[in-house]
Amino acid sequence: VSDDHGNSIGSATAIGTNTTVAGAINGGGDQDYFRITLTAAGTLTVYTTGSTDTFGQLLDGNGVELASNDDATDLNFRISRSVNAGTYYIAVRHFDGAGTGSYSLRADFVPVPP
Repeated sequence: VSDDHGNSIGSATAIGTNTTVAGAINGGGDQDYFRITLTAAGTLTVYTTGSTDTFGQLLDGNGVELASNDDATDLNFRISRSVNAGTYYIAVRHFDGAGTGSYSLRADFVPVPP
């Protein structure tokens, strides 16, 4: 089974702000990691859409969990958090450890006004 995104922070796929990226949980236990670098403080909101039951985590630059969510809207997760400038990681997995399926990940960022 091929894998579309890295399974750790070291192999995370870089994404930009205010973008959507396609992903898939390719096999049981697969996790997809994404890296986002912010140049200012603000509010970062990450969420999935689609019919796959996703579970998401927001991690700091060291891989420490800042927040996690499951089923904010239907089967999709949603995390919104005030953050400082820096690098953050988003981990996406299927809620069911054996589950698979595709999803879209959205990352929105609103900087603090100067």
